[in-house]
Amino acid sequence: MKKLLTIAMIAIVSSIYTFGQSGDVEKSLKSIEGQWKVDQDQNVTYQIIITDSTLKKDEICNRVMNHFIYDNGTGKGAVQTQNKETGIVETRGLWNDVHRGYWIVSTKVSTHILVRVEVKDFRARVTLSLTEYDIISQSGAVTMKVSSTFPANPNGGLKTQMGKAFYNSHLKVMETFNAITKAIREGNIPQRVDFNKKDW
Repeated sequence: MKKLLTIAMIAIVSSIYTFGQSGDVEKSLKSIEGQWKVDQDQNVTYQIIITDSTLKKDEICNRVMNHFIYDNGTGKGAVQTQNKETGIVETRGLWNDVHRGYWIVSTKVSTHILVRVEVKDFRARVTLSLTEYDIISQSGAVTMKVSSTFPANPNGGLKTQMGKAFYNSHLKVMETFNAITKAIREGNIPQRVDFNKKDW
């Protein structure tokens, strides 16, 4: 009887963990409602428009490409598309370990992203899409569309873990938007190197 009760308790706690979400996660996700949408390609997408630049299209393109190449805040990525005529610059990236969860099973979540910058004279539109998660646990590795998981899919399981992964990815989106905005407005200033310094 005692063994049966223990198994029942584990089953109840596991189902709450799998299908419930913590209050902290619920609060965090509530604070970002309306800032993202699921697009026609089933990616979770964010967008900003930067309008207060005094630069022409070519200079904005150069600054965006320099940012992606040198100061890339998008993780492991490289410029995929660069067309100054059309004013489009695209890069893909991977944000490693946006969430690490430990409970019954430890889980590590990384987020694949696509960043597209469309440039005109004096302005740019930046679209950042969260495309897929790489989820690694003791039971194996799986790649899933972000839109198929919670909170984009309200019926998705592992609400606490996926909610935390989503919120942490959201924070990285905001950091990336800030970095791209700064690169467009201020340019990329390379760090000065002191060649005489021995401790680097």
